Amino acid sequence: MDTFERLIRAAPFAACTALATSGRIAMFREFSKACAWTDAMCEDGQCVGLIEYQVVREGASVEVLWVFAPGCTSTAEAEAAAERMLQHIREIGADGRVYFDDGVSLQEELTWPV
Repeated sequence: MDTFERLIRAAPFAACTALATSGRIAMFREFSKACAWTDAMCEDGQCVGLIEYQVVREGASVEVLWVFAPGCTSTAEAEAAAERMLQHIREIGADGRVYFDDGVSLQEELTWPV
């Protein structure tokens, strides 16, 4: 676990500030009950964008939304796809539920395992 990951786990809003000033290229947004940021990763020439978020609650885990972009071969391209998706998130609730600008909630009503 790198220093940035430790910071995120310890203090999510401080991590967002650190992300904004650390020189890492990422989009971040603060919501009323959460903080979210983008990232990307590649494996075997296939890249995927990531939206990571954490609600403001001591001990809250970092959640990850995978943003698939078929044919994407660079982290810059994958992160750009994640940034576009993050721009469409209206709110992240205290329960971690993600609401998009069209009113659709990403999470299902069922609890896991089903």
